[in-house]
Amino acid sequence: MGDQEYDISLKTSIGNLCVRACSSSEYPAISVCLRRNDGVEIDLAFIEVDETDRSANAYVYENTATEDWTKKFRWAENEVNILL
Repeated sequence: MGDQEYDISLKTSIGNLCVRACSSSEYPAISVCLRRNDGVEIDLAFIEVDETDRSANAYVYENTATEDWTKKFRWAENEVNILL
């Protein structure tokens, strides 16, 4: 995520939990990282909506030693339109 401003930043005991909007017309998204107290940023998740197939996708960075996501979760439109 680099050295940038965030839309939301919450102070925690292990650093700041940071959220940033990454808007695009086809893939509106948010990214979540932890900015540790030593200034190092660790990607935690990237969540987007794919406007072309009308789904939501979450990419989770389970192995924080790499910049590659390790798990992907996908919700189709009919899965998010369930009435409770």
